[in-house]
Amino acid sequence: MNLGVKNGEAKLVPHDESWGKMAAVLIREIRAVMGADAIDAQHVGSTAVRDLPAKPILDVAVGVEDVGISEKYVDAFEARGIRYMGEVNAGQRMFYKVSPDLPDSRSHHIHVVKYGSPEWQNYLNMRDYLNASPEARRAYTEKKEELAARFAHDRALYQAGKDEIIRRLLAEAGRWREEKDARARSGSGTRYIPLEIEVSENVSRLNRILTGAGYQLYLVGGCVRDALMGRPCHDYDLLTAAPTDEVVRLLFKNEIGFDARAYAYHMAIAVFDDETLEIRSLQYENLEDDLLRRDFTMNSLAYDLNARTVIDCCGGSEDIRQKLIRNTPYFDPEREAFAALRALRFAFALGFEIEEETYAKLLGTVSCLKDASPGRISRETGKLLEACRARLVRGGDARSEQH
Repeated sequence: MNLGVKNGEAKLVPHDESWGKMAAVLIREIRAVMGADAIDAQHVGSTAVRDLPAKPILDVAVGVEDVGISEKYVDAFEARGIRYMGEVNAGQRMFYKVSPDLPDSRSHHIHVVKYGSPEWQNYLNMRDYLNASPEARRAYTEKKEELAARFAHDRALYQAGKDEIIRRLLAEAGRWREEKDARARSGSGTRYIPLEIEVSENVSRLNRILTGAGYQLYLVGGCVRDALMGRPCHDYDLLTAAPTDEVVRLLFKNEIGFDARAYAYHMAIAVFDDETLEIRSLQYENLEDDLLRRDFTMNSLAYDLNARTVIDCCGGSEDIRQKLIRNTPYFDPEREAFAALRALRFAFALGFEIEEETYAKLLGTVSCLKDASPGRISRETGKLLEACRARLVRGGDARSEQH
């Protein structure tokens, strides 16, 4: 989807998953210009919230020690087509980018604020709360759509009409963040679990290559789950912060074969004589955001190959211990036609139960299958039947594909 809205207009479009990737590109560009002066950079605003209609303008917040440092980079950003607006309010500077297709427009906003300040925290709180709360997201959607219908050509009135709900949502988001931080301090946040997972020499080689280039490589998903259950890892799902084109460049440099057809799916496939490995790149700004958007908590696990540690950011290890299938905070089963089939397959293959709230949500997905691809339905149903057969034949010790 093309970015950009004509100045003064309040055009809303449905959420586009590619916005997160576009924001990641912009963040890399910001870091290339500002270096260590950019303490952190985060995709924020409505385009960073799933299922929320938004103006197709990317917002990135950059946290710095002193906002006055913005002037230092005006020329460097200008050379990249990013213009300086100056001080938009106390404690915040702003840059913007014009869409090449709409000269009188904005396509990107860069908000430079003091790192850790209330302004910085508001950006993160609002984004994370709306992603975590379907009710808040629904209320904000209704208000945005109502105002956009009334003030499609008057952005100032559109923005003013949102003031009240934004104040309310920011207050709710602040309380939500405090509760979340309190849980983390009490030990119910991200857990780091020491564990030895034996991997193939090919995985170890890829880890050495990416680590040497400054990128972390993780095992994720089913192989980490199986290791926590004491099962052997049959397949390795790999995840890295390196962009896909950088992974491909490193494979080529190290004379490792690769399948170029996967490039369009933000995935590199490394081809060895005895093994083929898929290496996916982060789709969001950091590892935790990526894991929180996976389907079920038991699959929302990563393994740091260098620290030999499992990273569990949403209770997956505890759900594995209790043999529960539970959806992750940001994953909405009601919008995923095949979630119910996958949950049933995991239940049969692993002998797990589907958690009550997750089960209730999954019931609403069955009707979505009528619009799904027949080929995909056939594959998912085949996997489910194989898991059922294996459980019956082996008395609960299903070893079929579980990923």
